[in-house]
Amino acid sequence: MDLRSLERADGQPWPNVNLTAESKQAFSISQFPPELLGAVLQFSVPKTDPMGFVWGHRDTSAYMAAVHDLRLVSSLWRDIIDGTPSFWILVSSGWSRKAIATAVARSGTRPLIIQLSPGRIPNERGDTASTKEFLEAVDPHRHRWTAAMVALPVEAFLEFFDTPIPRLDTLRLSLTDDSGRIEPLDTAIPNSAFFELLSKLQEVHLNRLPLPWDAVLGAFRSLRTLILTTIRAHGITSEHIAQAISNNPSLESLTMI
Repeated sequence: MDLRSLERADGQPWPNVNLTAESKQAFSISQFPPELLGAVLQFSVPKTDPMGFVWGHRDTSAYMAAVHDLRLVSSLWRDIIDGTPSFWILVSSGWSRKAIATAVARSGTRPLIIQLSPGRIPNERGDTASTKEFLEAVDPHRHRWTAAMVALPVEAFLEFFDTPIPRLDTLRLSLTDDSGRIEPLDTAIPNSAFFELLSKLQEVHLNRLPLPWDAVLGAFRSLRTLILTTIRAHGITSEHIAQAISNNPSLESLTMI
């Protein structure tokens, strides 16, 4: 359909608009109000999808690189991005200490997506944060965590879940050790806080975890997505799966590898 053939409500003809170089300048994206420009620019950075990310730092590093590339376009874009908390809701242990501190500060009171992966990728300045430094930076903001992608050694597993994470609804959790040689982590359920956390989670990916599955899968109540990997090695049975399906009426996706 030729839109020019449509009649205006007042019966008058549509104006013939030809944009000159000067008028095109008036339509520059940088002329948008700061709040609108910030929202538009966010379409230019990778989507922060915790369930779609890989375990390593590649995705989170690509996200931060895209944010910084946009900041280099102009001082206006830089100021708008720096002042828009939603650009800074992702925080990764693979970043420099300064980048971690900057993201936490600029995110304001927004929900946070936390990525803690084993090993570090040393940058040319050698200032990549250690796991301890990363946790020291993000632990005071646990009340803001809504998603966590975490790979932990066995000895750190208990400590990580000692403190409540009240708003967490997405969890990707893996052990960094050779869990095929690890006894079931019955002691990894230290108190009711862990079960309370499980009951609120909506998106879950558990990888290489020799957990007491009767208790763990029985605790889920709000699942929409559940991914279980290397399940044969850790004693997950069809009865466990049936229990999870029965207890979670909102479950939309179940993947077992």
